[in-house]
Amino acid sequence: SVINGTGCGGTATSGTITLAAGDAKTCTITNTRNTGSVLVNKLVDTNGDGTYEDGNAEANNLGFTWSLDDSAPNAMGDTVSGVNTGTHQVTENSAPDDYHFVGWYYTNDKFGSCEETDESGPQGTELPADVTVENNLTTEITLCNQRDTGTITVNTVIINNFEQDPGLFDLQVNGNTEASDQGDGGTTGPVTVITGTHSVGEVAGTSTSLDDYISEISCDDE
Repeated sequence: SVINGTGCGGTATSGTITLAAGDAKTCTITNTRNTGSVLVNKLVDTNGDGTYEDGNAEANNLGFTWSLDDSAPNAMGDTVSGVNTGTHQVTENSAPDDYHFVGWYYTNDKFGSCEETDESGPQGTELPADVTVENNLTTEITLCNQRDTGTITVNTVIINNFEQDPGLFDLQVNGNTEASDQGDGGTTGPVTVITGTHSVGEVAGTSTSLDDYISEISCDDE
């Protein structure tokens, strides 16, 4: 607080004024609100493997934005200044449909991370995030989002009317061999992939020719 005016002095809680005969003086007490800043970062797991390898640049490319107390949206990595001290709410305005929110933490917290471990973890797992703003300081937090995933399992069935078939097949998802030399009843087991369109197939395994077989693919939802 500041006291202004000719002859005014002291403090805002104990002001003084000196008057002479016939004086008419005005003292003005000006109070300036304490403020700080809020900075929001983003970490993104773009392939759903649990490693948050991308930051603000990729998050902005994907269309993530954030806001403070339901105000205008900001890019990830932006700072909002002139924020009154006290508690405020940070949330996401925009996020791609194929990502989900995992958690948030104070960026400078050495025990903060996107996922829970024995030694670290998020401050919270829901939005909005309640954050505390202190005078002349920047409150910096990190929001974490992960790509949605599902699983694909590829099985092989061999139909042979006469004897146990020796054929072996390498089972593939998206062109990658997930299980080699699989015979009748063989499987890749569940293979985790991001949501969207994928391919499955097989190539000949050891001592096997695909020309000896007629192949068909059928897919079922579990």
